[in-house]
Amino acid sequence: MDTDRYQRTERTQLRRLPERGAYDRATVHAILDEGFICHLGFVVDGQPYVIPTGYARVGETVFLHGSTGSRLGLRPGMDVCVTVTLVDGLVLARSAFHHSMNYRSVMAIGRTRPVTDPGEKEAALRALVDHIVPGRGDEVRGGDRRELAATAVLALPLAEVSAKVRTGPPKDDEPDYDLPYWAGVLPLALEPGRPVPDPRLTPGIPVPPHVTGWSRNGGPRPPAGSLIGTVHGMSAGDAQARVQAAIDHRVASGDEAGVQVAVVARGQVVVDAVSGSIDPGRGRAVASETLFWAASTAKGVASAVAHLLVERGELAYDLRAVDVWPEFGANGKDRVTLEQVLLHTAGVPAPPYDTTAEQLCDWEHMCAVLAEARPWWEPGTRFGYHAKTFGFLLGEIVRRATGRGLSWWLRELVTVPLGIGDEVHFGVPGELLGRVARQQPPVGPPPPPPEPGSPVDRALPPGIRPDADYANRRDVLTADIPSEGTMTARGAALLYAALLGDVDGVELVSPARLAAMAAVRFEGKDEVMGVPSTWAFGFSPQRPGGVPSRPGSTFGMAGMNGSAAYADIDSGVAVAVMRSRCGPELAVVGEVDRIVADSWPPRVRADLRREE
Repeated sequence: MDTDRYQRTERTQLRRLPERGAYDRATVHAILDEGFICHLGFVVDGQPYVIPTGYARVGETVFLHGSTGSRLGLRPGMDVCVTVTLVDGLVLARSAFHHSMNYRSVMAIGRTRPVTDPGEKEAALRALVDHIVPGRGDEVRGGDRRELAATAVLALPLAEVSAKVRTGPPKDDEPDYDLPYWAGVLPLALEPGRPVPDPRLTPGIPVPPHVTGWSRNGGPRPPAGSLIGTVHGMSAGDAQARVQAAIDHRVASGDEAGVQVAVVARGQVVVDAVSGSIDPGRGRAVASETLFWAASTAKGVASAVAHLLVERGELAYDLRAVDVWPEFGANGKDRVTLEQVLLHTAGVPAPPYDTTAEQLCDWEHMCAVLAEARPWWEPGTRFGYHAKTFGFLLGEIVRRATGRGLSWWLRELVTVPLGIGDEVHFGVPGELLGRVARQQPPVGPPPPPPEPGSPVDRALPPGIRPDADYANRRDVLTADIPSEGTMTARGAALLYAALLGDVDGVELVSPARLAAMAAVRFEGKDEVMGVPSTWAFGFSPQRPGGVPSRPGSTFGMAGMNGSAAYADIDSGVAVAVMRSRCGPELAVVGEVDRIVADSWPPRVRADLRREE
């Protein structure tokens, strides 16, 4: 099951302009977290109603509130449709017909559950307050018994969900582009004014920092600092403070257990923030050197190493696996190339269904069973995410062709030259295990398993589906499994920064190679996950916070445990977020990405061109 996405249903499938649809949790969560008002649709006695109301998201639940005397409060449980829309710009075309708006919207469908437990209701109402102004709940009186009794709170699980996003310039009819009328986008943003005190405010009470520094995009914005200097009118110290405040708040709320964030801009570390503990039971604080299991975030590291080897002439994209790994040619796989492996089109997305974690840690065993596997499709003709097999396919081609494994080349070409030899690993050396943060179960119930027999179920066999227990296994952490890895945020960000350009004298690839790596190579259906997908040359081409970027500018990977590492060519930044709350929650990554976008916007905004 793709835990980073919501399963598409008949009710959430977009009918008009489906290419604007998004089903990934990061986009959905980012929109919900930025909005204030949702529109709640329901039917009472055959009469439809749509009412605006406040809400708050906590994990995979949206809490809604109203009066117990209202239609909303009197219903013990309702089938509802909730929508949230954010308007980012007015799209002014050359013709009246093509005027539009740039927007981000979410629709969630489901049955609400009345929140009756006093403790849960109080926590939900606290979340509603903090959703408006983060940190406000710490400074105000909580609800008393009378107020709680008069307030209805409903919980809506996020199960059937879709997002729809429009970005970019107007799309006119081709003959209209020559018309003498100005066309473009008028951006819109929500900015706070000067706080206006209550006329009955007790004299001498100052305006608190969570009010003076409020910013909807990325949480509280503390006064500017002086970490590195000023970039685009905002100091890097300001970005450091905003990120630190954001992750501290999430750890304090219990949504996160341990978090690391690193941002590198123009070769300099400008954000290095940590929060929480390595193991909540022992109380050791997270440090910049703490290692985090990062799931599929490591696939981007593996892809980067492969591109470096092509740059050096050790490999070629058209190298056939069978030329260096003859056994792999069995059952019609003799035409699989390195390029197809990087693009997830090789057609071998699944290990045997009875694969165990012990077998996954056995390199020779995994390569032998994949060599005998039958492809799901003719190699190179379709795309399907190779969740567990990617690292073995790529790693064995590299080992057979060069005589060295991916881990050796990673240290030789990347981590040691960058001074991060102990910070990015496919398999963690035994002496460093004490630095690894212990993964914790997610807040709330885990996602449901995939439908038995479905492509996702076959590609992620039950014995090797990752959860906190799996991620904490010593054999999994120390084995070479290049589809997964363990790293620090700082190490991952510096690696991506060195792909963008010079970092302390280390520049990993040429500009032409960088452009080829980030270029979008596939758009269409993912045969494994069953969803529309876009793919670059071994990387995801999308920012995880819903921030638009030029196709061919962003490249990176996110993991099923909510970690991510990526770079954006146009803004010149590399970002990594590591977390120990092992679940598909990408809210912290999205929040960090929006802060980064505020601080380091792309240099050429006009290059952001997408179809209407």
